[in-house]
Amino acid sequence: MKFGTGLIGAVVLAAGMNAVAGAQDDGEFTYVGASLFGENEVGHKGAGEDASGDFSAELDLANGRMCYLLEIEGLDDFAAAHIHEGAKGKNGPPVATLELVGDDGDDVCTNADPELLKKIAKNPARYYVNVHTAAFPAGAVRGQLGE
Repeated sequence: MKFGTGLIGAVVLAAGMNAVAGAQDDGEFTYVGASLFGENEVGHKGAGEDASGDFSAELDLANGRMCYLLEIEGLDDFAAAHIHEGAKGKNGPPVATLELVGDDGDDVCTNADPELLKKIAKNPARYYVNVHTAAFPAGAVRGQLGE
């Protein structure tokens, strides 16, 4: 099953394109992305080769806004999705919760903590996107930002 924009909706901060390589900064905006796979999960088995996803986001550092697209294939029964702080091969705490809102075909844009956006823009590889399902509550697919 393929979901476009809107699968994961507005960003709710937990603490107060296809994959884009690294962070690209055009002055006001920084672009980040990740490719998500089950084998990227750490400490447990993810969904394996049958599931994958792409995440891309435009971070508006000046105005504290993020617009993004998350596409997932091969998964059902979504429970949650997050942006976590954690290097490749390490698990870390969620810093933003991505709400599940359905498939509406448009980029999702929301206000976000400007300090968090600046941290992500400065070092996107310190963060990853993780999608959870009922069958994989610890995480079905994961992708490190900047890969």
